Amino acid sequence: MIFKYGIKIGAVKNNPSVDAYILQDVTTVEELENSDELPNYLEKEELIHFLDTAQKHGLDTDLETFRTLAYTGIRVGELCALKKTDINFEEHKIRIIRTLYNPNNNYRLYKLNTPKTISSIREIDVEPEVIQDFINLLTIQEIEKKNRPLTYHDE
Repeated sequence: MIFKYGIKIGAVKNNPSVDAYILQDVTTVEELENSDELPNYLEKEELIHFLDTAQKHGLDTDLETFRTLAYTGIRVGELCALKKTDINFEEHKIRIIRTLYNPNNNYRLYKLNTPKTISSIREIDVEPEVIQDFINLLTIQEIEKKNRPLTYHDE
């Protein structure tokens, strides 16, 4: 991209990276069969224990947050970017059309972007308990807005 820009502004005459590519290591079926590595995920019992721990010892919204992430598979940035209008409470669906980008971890200096890929824009069927979690989160959000009217960032 920088060479393309360089050509555009006249800083360079040609793009030396035109035919460059990064070699990809391709894993064979045999290598996968002989590998002991497994993807990182929680077994059902481990997830139940984790959510139970979040409910008993976590912060106010930890259970709702972690259950939504676990039950839907959405990314954290997608969860943070959800708006009330993205949730269909009657049909138990969540629409993913944006993601939160916040490289400096400053709650006011963020951008709402489209998801990573076109296929990341989606509608997800969710369990009724996840919809109830959103209702709980929205109730907590309204309380926070009332308690901090001057500092609550409502975007």
